[in-house]
Amino acid sequence: MNRDLKSIFYAFVAQDIEVYTPDDKENCLLINKLICNECGAFWHTSLLECYFCSEINYYIYACTSCGEIYSITNSSIKCVCENSNSRLVKKCMNPECISNTDSDIARLTIIKKGVFALGSSFNLSLMHCINCGGRDNRYQSYVVYVMNVDKGDDLSKFIESNSVEKDSVIIFKHHNESHILYGFIIYGSLEKQVIDLKFSSISSIVDILFP
Repeated sequence: MNRDLKSIFYAFVAQDIEVYTPDDKENCLLINKLICNECGAFWHTSLLECYFCSEINYYIYACTSCGEIYSITNSSIKCVCENSNSRLVKKCMNPECISNTDSDIARLTIIKKGVFALGSSFNLSLMHCINCGGRDNRYQSYVVYVMNVDKGDDLSKFIESNSVEKDSVIIFKHHNESHILYGFIIYGSLEKQVIDLKFSSISSIVDILFP
């Protein structure tokens, strides 16, 4: 993998984009991101949802006695209420969830240290889009090529020599005096295929490819 391609590889990874190197090509990358099929928002696979009501995990503790809320990074092992019977549990924060309104279910979740406790059976991987509530997702994928314009390559020749296929992304990279400028095209789109260096970071390109 050449230096320019490798730098783009890590830039995409830093933006939470999945990046792969195709087995059959050495001059490009395959990037993809899991998104909602309805609204296109990022599908948060790292989040958990409550089994009972689908509320997401906010990564907090709640006192079983007074209800005081704490971040899970808090080092305290007891609530400030100092009730000897209190416990800090990773509860569901939806007040209408039956894990909070049904005394029997609430008692069971407390025994398991909360709905979102490690190893608890009262949560599951996110099953809905947190933006629109949609239940279907899909991978948005692109094949990405990197063209270093400092080398004076012609765009048409670059496309031909790299066997760039339609709908592939070509990222342009230019080393300015003090920083790097980027541009990109989706090859074969209706837009004019010209080199336009108007971005100062890969994150700006990511925001357009994965809005």
